Amino acid sequence: MHSENIAIKKVLILLLIAGFLIKLFIGFKVSDSFLQRGNSKTYLNALASNLYLHGEYSLQTGIPSVDYEPLFPMLMSVAYGISGYNWLGLTVIQGLLHLFTSLLIFKITSKWFHPIAGFFAALYHASYPYLFTYAISI
Repeated sequence: MHSENIAIKKVLILLLIAGFLIKLFIGFKVSDSFLQRGNSKTYLNALASNLYLHGEYSLQTGIPSVDYEPLFPMLMSVAYGISGYNWLGLTVIQGLLHLFTSLLIFKITSKWFHPIAGFFAALYHASYPYLFTYAISI
């Protein structure tokens, strides 16, 4: 049984890494439209940009914003800081966040139920279209 669990983990990790690399590839292919794609909260990029460029959590310099959640724009500004204000840094950070969330789902589900259930729960999370495409947009 223990060797079966190790085999399941290895297969899952390979699939999750493949999914991460596919996100990077797709992100590269659509990189010219990265900043134009987004969800209903397209102001998040403006917040992240202002946080990165001016150190202010605001849509306009000098006017603080309280309408949006602070953690995701902060994560975006960190990605911009690491990558030199490039879409790739944000794609990598979001892809890694998605990968680690899938691993966490595997670990929790395996502990509560069974490693096979954890495998399918993590794989479902990793391949869910909305979450998958979220890593290549804002």
